[in-house]
Amino acid sequence: MQELLLHMDKGLAGVVVPTVWLVFMAAIPYIDRDRSGIGHWFTNEVGKRITIFSTVFTAVIVSGLIAFDAVIKQKYPAIGWPGYAEFASQYFPGGRELIPNYVIPIFLMLALPVVLVQLCKRLFGAGTREWMIAIFTGFVVTYVVLTVVGTSLRGPGMDLYAPWALPETHQCFAPRP
Repeated sequence: MQELLLHMDKGLAGVVVPTVWLVFMAAIPYIDRDRSGIGHWFTNEVGKRITIFSTVFTAVIVSGLIAFDAVIKQKYPAIGWPGYAEFASQYFPGGRELIPNYVIPIFLMLALPVVLVQLCKRLFGAGTREWMIAIFTGFVVTYVVLTVVGTSLRGPGMDLYAPWALPETHQCFAPRP
């Protein structure tokens, strides 16, 4: 949740996204009505391949988006880049709120699952069960990546750091003289 709050509006990250996901989870049995393969891990060999593919796809995309966000928010005066917040407030309608906090996250949350489903259909001939496996796997991998980044790679000011370069933020013991 904390990592989502860094990349979109608070109401969207804390209320809308979890609600939509829970409704989707509840709707899965009504979308996937096929009885074959019930009780078997991944349903079949195609399901296994789709799980591996969607794991790699999602991990790469989510990690790339987090890295891109960290880079684009920095100021680069040498090339004339004022930082994304300043750029958005100067050139986008709605300033630094509408496009960065609503339009981009909503577009990505809708477009990337569609891309994943289409890739699974074209590459693996996925049916409804298999693309449901892809979407669910994508959610789980997104959750894991965001949790790892939010707990292990964020330092003071929620800046992104390598795990071995995290600055100390507090001490649990008295400093040595």
